Amino acid sequence: MPKTNLDLVEFLEGITASESYPVWQEFYRISQIPRESGNEDKIIEYIASRAKTLGLKFRIDEGEKKNLVVYTPSTNGSSDTVALQSHVDMVCEKETSSQHNFLTDPIVPYVSDSFVKAQGTSLGADDGIGVAVELAIMESGDMLHPNLELLFTVDEETGLKGAQAMKLPLKAKYLINLDSEEVDTITVGCASAWRYKAILPGTAPADAKKLLEIALSDFPGGHSGVQIHETKRGNPINIMGYLLSRYQNDSDHHINIKNNFLNITGGTKMNAIPRDCTVLVHPEAIYMSIEEEAKRISEHFDGAKLNVRMIDADSLDASQTMMTMHPEQLRNALSLIHSGVLYMGTTQYCPVETSNNVGVIRTTNDGVTIEGMFRSSNAYREQMALDSIVRAFKSNHFDGVELTGYSGWEPKSDYRLLNMAVDHGKRIIGDMKISAIHAGLECGPINGAYPGMQIISIGPTIIGPHSPDEKVEIRSVEKFYNLVHALLKDL
Repeated sequence: MPKTNLDLVEFLEGITASESYPVWQEFYRISQIPRESGNEDKIIEYIASRAKTLGLKFRIDEGEKKNLVVYTPSTNGSSDTVALQSHVDMVCEKETSSQHNFLTDPIVPYVSDSFVKAQGTSLGADDGIGVAVELAIMESGDMLHPNLELLFTVDEETGLKGAQAMKLPLKAKYLINLDSEEVDTITVGCASAWRYKAILPGTAPADAKKLLEIALSDFPGGHSGVQIHETKRGNPINIMGYLLSRYQNDSDHHINIKNNFLNITGGTKMNAIPRDCTVLVHPEAIYMSIEEEAKRISEHFDGAKLNVRMIDADSLDASQTMMTMHPEQLRNALSLIHSGVLYMGTTQYCPVETSNNVGVIRTTNDGVTIEGMFRSSNAYREQMALDSIVRAFKSNHFDGVELTGYSGWEPKSDYRLLNMAVDHGKRIIGDMKISAIHAGLECGPINGAYPGMQIISIGPTIIGPHSPDEKVEIRSVEKFYNLVHALLKDL
């Protein structure tokens, strides 16, 4: 087992005979190049210069997104073409005490027990290991493989933007995505994703001296693709809509409209399950049995909290006390737009087929803005459910519902590339799992733009991606590389 806290350069000196040595060597090299999402020019230039030195043809996408493909001729006599694909950007997160500058400083990888980590920052094994595998294959002079299209995409971590914009001429019959995170798992499908944003216009400053603050907090939150089916996580924005409707004092319809205004804030990202939601209302507008309701919320949503208190309006700045002039429409929309699972999965690969997540709500001078993410792996039910969300906004006078999205990748259970991966995986790694994910992979937009490809996604074992705790298992990298070797040899 490698020594703890061994510098990666020292580690490389001790594994020169290992089959995975070229991958770790390439990974160290690209770790020296800053490659945060949106800052990928240097890494693309580096890969292109390596291809040029080797005499290989390459092409860079025209336009804003500089995806790159390197063409490598067949060495095993096959006339087929296989694409290997990884993304060059990484999520740049660091510990609070770190002074690391992701625009200029190299990542500092080191060995800790059986893993490689980074000093104070995210490692970038997602998807730096995939990039390193492609570079190692590009440099190899004796590996048997068919014609290769080595595809390097940009801006994956901010919404698969590079893959969505890709215009490169690909001929591949097979595509192997190198961006999965469990070495014993073959991914065969992913959901489409639609980001939506809608605004309910019309706000005015609060005119009360005292305001009632209703706060939902300490919800678990989570990934809106991976954890949306875990019902105890809850969605505090939706739950707040329920509370506002249930405890609204409108039985005799004699409340002056000004006393029914509200300000609402919750969530941070449209694709993350929110952890909190807070509203400010006029005290006369709502009556709530706090003890009983707080107990129910805590029991049903993993210890989440409900708190109600009176606050002085003068203690808040003007932006915090802007109140919607259309509270009824807001409550209606929150009641109609469900967060969570809409349809369960119809294949054995993924528990969820279609879901929605209301991720962010904000009250500003412009109005109340709601943002969320909708996912599905079934085109028909996707259209049905997405239409209902849009109608819920429009019927309640929200303006300009913006929709942006990318294609999904519907799972299939029996095709040559998958069967080969299972057979070789059993020999090299052990029992293999086949799965689909309810999150996004670049396979989705690629599958939509280049129909007819046989596609799988594989990778090493990566723990804690997108955080300073990110680490990649050393042994899994060699197994992963050997699996790619075996597939290329036989395709």
